[in-house]
Parts: sequence; structure tokens; C-alpha cells
Amino acid sequence: MDQESFVCEPRYLDRPDLLRLREYWGYHFVTIARGAGEEDPHPDLYALMALSPDTLEEFGKREFGDREFVERGEQAPSYPCYRLPLPLPGGRKVTMEYHDVPEDACILFCLYPAPDTEPVILAGHYGQGWEPELRWSDVTRIAKGVEQESGDPKLAAAALLLLIPAVLYGVEPEAVRGQLEDAVRTLDLAPEEGANELARWLFDIGPGGDSYRARTEDPDVPAPFLAFLAD
Repeated sequence: MDQESFVCEPRYLDRPDLLRLREYWGYHFVTIARGAGEEDPHPDLYALMALSPDTLEEFGKREFGDREFVERGEQAPSYPCYRLPLPLPGGRKVTMEYHDVPEDACILFCLYPAPDTEPVILAGHYGQGWEPELRWSDVTRIAKGVEQESGDPKLAAAALLLLIPAVLYGVEPEAVRGQLEDAVRTLDLAPEEGANELARWLFDIGPGGDSYRARTEDPDVPAPFLAFLAD
């Protein structure tokens, strides 16, 4: 194969079941905390979620353990991509995708505008935080669409939490923290007494602190996503 035409393709492994597991959310939050610049995520996270670092390490090895880089002769090789889909009206869906590309791993939040179409990347986590950010109003619109299509409040709650901290809130902090707490309780991510504190931890994580959260300028929004927001 010509070196210039050589590409590596994702081998999709759909795992919507992970969105219902507390261990998955602990694993995800630890990943994004480190991407936001924390050497060791807030130590209270483990206590708040009643999980241990060892439990999350074992979970990652068990559920994200397919590291096989498959050579396929003259065809492009493939790498594992764990994909967590959330359905939207009109045949659309959004997905959180863990691309285990050799030496270039990343997490992508994508919109599929229609069945069997190429994804549109809405935000990406490339090891140093998310870019670009979405507005909180966009994220809540996604969550409403997920609940409308699925009828499942747990999936709607998952849609709210997946993109933290890739969000420009631009609204009153207490209103956002209240929605985050509702999502934490819906997914049973913490014992009852820890739900409020976990919601605050999620709200506060991210570079720049309150000034970062207070930004209100609109991020660049891909046209297919604008079409979804307009429906």
C-alpha cells in the first residue's frame, strides 16, 4: 500500500450498557479530570461515588481492554473505538467515542445527522481538555431530544453529564448545579448524601475556574448541529 494513502480505521464497539454503570462514570470523570490538568483527580471523587482507584483501574482494563491493532493485508488496519450512542429524533444520534488510536488516543463527542452517515465532531478531548466547547443550552437541548426519542430519563441524564467540562454555562450557577444534581440522582452515581457534592465537583472541574464558566460567547457550531437545534 502506498504510504501516503495509508489510513487507520476505527473498529466500532457499541457499548450503550456502560452508561448505566456507576463504575463507567467514575472512569469517565477521572479521565476528563486529568485532561483538565489535574495530576490526580479530586480525591473526594472516589469517596463521593463510593468507588476506589483500584476498582476504576480494573473496570478500565475489563471494559476498555480491547487494544488489538488489527492488520488486514492490503486494507487499512483498524483500531478499537468504544462508542456510547444516544438516540435523537429524526434518525439522528450523538455518541461518546473512545478512539484508541496507536500513539494518538482521543475521546470524541459526535453527531450522526442521519443513519449511515459520517459523524460530525462536536467536541474532542485530545489529552489537554475539550475543544471546542458547547453551550449549556445546547447540551440540555440534546438531553431533551434523547429523552423524547428514547423515553428513558437515565439516557437523558447521561447526555447532560457526558460533556462536562466541555460546556460554556452562561447561566446562573445554581440552576446548572441543580440540573447536574438531578442527573446524578437519576443515574444513582453517588449515595444520597453525596449527590449534591458530586454535582458541585462536576460543575467546578475545568481550566480557568469561574471565569471559564462565565464565558458566554457562542462557540463555532457545525451546520448539521444547527439543523438539529432548529427542529
